[in-house]
Amino acid sequence: MLLLSALVTTAEPVSGPKPQSVLFRNGDAVLYGCIYKPTGTGPFPAVVFNQSATRPSYEKIDWPPFLSLAQFFTAHGYAFFLPGRYAHEGLQNKSASTNKSLPKWAGETEARNADVLAGVTWLKGQSYIDENRIVLCGHSAGAIQALLVAAKDPEIRGTITFSVGAISWKGSTVLQELLQTAVRENTAPVLLLQPQNDVNIEPSRVLGDLLCKKPHPNRVKIFPPFGKTPTEANLFGLNGCDVWGKDVLEFLDAVTK
Repeated sequence: MLLLSALVTTAEPVSGPKPQSVLFRNGDAVLYGCIYKPTGTGPFPAVVFNQSATRPSYEKIDWPPFLSLAQFFTAHGYAFFLPGRYAHEGLQNKSASTNKSLPKWAGETEARNADVLAGVTWLKGQSYIDENRIVLCGHSAGAIQALLVAAKDPEIRGTITFSVGAISWKGSTVLQELLQTAVRENTAPVLLLQPQNDVNIEPSRVLGDLLCKKPHPNRVKIFPPFGKTPTEANLFGLNGCDVWGKDVLEFLDAVTK
């Protein structure tokens, strides 16, 4: 069997934390990932970040990936892990033929969940990671993934979402039901963050109502407008760490201490 540890490569030096590309397995499939580590030897708490793209490439295309986010989290002592996900296009949910309410991406979503869970399993096995202090995070479609995966892994300490479902919420009752169920079933706290001028803030309003029934540090916060357009606002999670940073650090401290 191929040892993934032998396949780890380190990128050229960059300013700030240095990214390391890694490979991990989901069954027979091999997926790319990328991790940034804080200064020191650990074990570190970790933030697992799911971006909106279905199949991010963590080779040397657009390298280093998400450096500003990595700088923010590693500066505060957190390892920052980016697990890759395959596209899984065309994969049908097993019950799609009998349940017409399921969209064609229902099976794809489950497959991507499995990819992320495999990445989390890989992360827990690293000696420099504190496997008991892992938090999921995500942006847009990646925030959907983070919420759904957290509901499947009781060891996850918390979930942070930026603009969860903002683009795909409208008109998709199945997605709305999936996310509401995930919020209800998550045993770990959830932090929902979104700017007021995002594409659609209804997800934070609906899911936030559910979170308000849960104890602290479950929380929803809708920030003032960010950027000049809904498209710019939807990138709040990627470009607004100077705005949301305090709230995220308070949440991380509460769930990982």
